[in-house]
Amino acid sequence: MNEIFNFRKQLNITKVLIFSTITVIILITGIIFFIPNKDNVHSSKSLPVTNEDQILPFEDKNKQISLSLNNSYGLKQFDSTQGYILELRSDKDLNIFIEKEDLIEDRILYNIVTKDKEIYIKEFSSKSNISDIREVTFKNNSKGYTYCFHYQDPKTKKPYYLQIIWAQGNDGYYVISIDFPLDMLTTFSGIINEVINKFNFN
Repeated sequence: MNEIFNFRKQLNITKVLIFSTITVIILITGIIFFIPNKDNVHSSKSLPVTNEDQILPFEDKNKQISLSLNNSYGLKQFDSTQGYILELRSDKDLNIFIEKEDLIEDRILYNIVTKDKEIYIKEFSSKSNISDIREVTFKNNSKGYTYCFHYQDPKTKKPYYLQIIWAQGNDGYYVISIDFPLDMLTTFSGIINEVINKFNFN
């Protein structure tokens, strides 16, 4: 009888040891599984933002307009001596000028842009690839018009690309000129839409 009791007692102890061992193994496995891998922690971090990825905000002195552009263009704001309310230039010979014109009563913007194009392109002795006027939509959902052409600088004989964009605000027209060397067209082609989409005005 004692032998049977001792056998059962040993059997129960063995079961407890086996159960304890399995429990410990499960706990250790769970801990290892849920501890984040060091490499995964680092890989999940977002890459640092470089200077070229930064967005730079520009605005005129009276804070009537603003324009946010990628720092990769290298644009810097200058005090204009030619009457522009916003003048941006870069060492890459990229220029953005914004001027403001008075509203003309009872005149449709498209007709004003058409007349402007007709007169303005005559100021260039050497021009080519003159586009048609097309409609654009700004950030505030208002409509505007744009056209472009190529011209040759009379001093350097270097060909340039020029985009003219018209927008109508509450108390005036905003005329944006984007100008850069023609051989940089591939590099700067995206800035046209970027200006249209990021230009804020009332």
